[in-house]
Amino acid sequence: MVKFRFGMFFIFSLLLFFSAMNAYSQKVTPGHFASAEKGFSIDFPKDWQKTEGFMGATVVALRPGSGSSDEYRENINVLVEKLSGHWALKEYFDANLESMRKLLTDFKAEEKAAAVVHGVPAERIVYSHRMGTYRLKALVYMMFKNQRGYVITCTSTSDRFAEWEKIFQGTANTFLLQ
Repeated sequence: MVKFRFGMFFIFSLLLFFSAMNAYSQKVTPGHFASAEKGFSIDFPKDWQKTEGFMGATVVALRPGSGSSDEYRENINVLVEKLSGHWALKEYFDANLESMRKLLTDFKAEEKAAAVVHGVPAERIVYSHRMGTYRLKALVYMMFKNQRGYVITCTSTSDRFAEWEKIFQGTANTFLLQ
């Protein structure tokens, strides 16, 4: 009986050790977000604050605030929606574009183009609009896979968009569908 307990203790200890080593060896990447349920991952800037399930988005990342004079925080969000029926990418894009025209004050499409994100066809748009006293500009990628629509929206104030565009594009390019 003592040999059996020692054997079980030894096996349990080995399992615990290898589990701990496996957990330790898996690197946690700051800024990384993954959702197996929604079927994607994305790498946000490392110091940005991530919030899940905010205002209908799967995840929202906000740039850290830089004091009381910092009135608007640049942000990147990913929205995932279940689609019914058969959609072509252009139809999905056009339906979203029409909604933007109706819902966003002073909406203006500035650039529209086909794009590819990690081998997945996408539509890309840069647009501006007004929200209260803020004049905003956004870079958006839209794509779909397996009856799900994915929308990546990167927003800043219009006057600072050029400063953030490279970071926005770099972040969007880390988006990976599972």
